[in-house]
Amino acid sequence: GPVGVKFTIQSAKNITPEASWSTSITMDDSGLLSSYTKELRDYVGAVKNLNDYSKNDYFLVLGLNSESNYSGYMPRKSNIGFIFNNATNKGDVIAHEIGHGAFHLRHIFDEEELGENAKGTTKNLMDYVVNPLDLYTSQWEGIDDPVAVGWFEDDDEDGALNDGTVYY
Repeated sequence: GPVGVKFTIQSAKNITPEASWSTSITMDDSGLLSSYTKELRDYVGAVKNLNDYSKNDYFLVLGLNSESNYSGYMPRKSNIGFIFNNATNKGDVIAHEIGHGAFHLRHIFDEEELGENAKGTTKNLMDYVVNPLDLYTSQWEGIDDPVAVGWFEDDDEDGALNDGTVYY
């Protein structure tokens, strides 16, 4: 609403995990040319195989557990993300993850002027907080014209919402 972006939310088909797929995800390094861990790539492939898949739409996979205390994960510039069962305030987590995927936004504490000490101290959408309300001017500009994201620019944690100390 306040950002001037409107999403139509629909339920896609359910994905039935193969017996070999994990439903309890450990977030570790995904590998050199991938933004997803091996465990997540199974689900990403399943989403891409859906009849109604379009790279112009955004897909969120629900129903998985995070062994790494992540609430959600969506790489910057990606259209497939994950909202984990342990997430509280799922609406906040969805908005945060869509910020990464659709608008290529970084965590605010990843910005040079703020730094790691700023984590959890703001009401910014791209912080780890409950009921985020704020966006900075640079984020508004990024929503209007998302920045390009290079192959080697981010690591896995840049697309994650890890709620280890914020929601609990």
